[in-house]
Amino acid sequence: MGHTVSLSTPNGPLSAWRADPAGPAKGALVVQEIFGLNAHIRGVVDRFAKAGFVAIAPALSVWSAMHLALHRQHLPEAQFAVWPAGHGFNCEMRADFHPPSAQAALAQTLAFFATHLQ
Repeated sequence: MGHTVSLSTPNGPLSAWRADPAGPAKGALVVQEIFGLNAHIRGVVDRFAKAGFVAIAPALSVWSAMHLALHRQHLPEAQFAVWPAGHGFNCEMRADFHPPSAQAALAQTLAFFATHLQ
């Protein structure tokens, strides 16, 4: 469903995975975990597109942790959730994939999108 795109940044081009829904949509930015822009993250982007969002995941692993920490300072109101599952609970490709937590996390994320994205 998705495809690779190149984003222009002040530090040069940055690769990203983008997926678009069939009709008009709001947007979602998917931030990867430490493993980079892998098949799992591309699958997350594709799932959001299937749910009606233009979704994109930049290959942020090429940026330093310092850059991410600076961005986090500007978003102190960001919400977090903790699930009763292992680290890879939302990755169907990992041994500790936990479907109930993954489904609950997706539902919470889509509810957040419905409330906060315009």
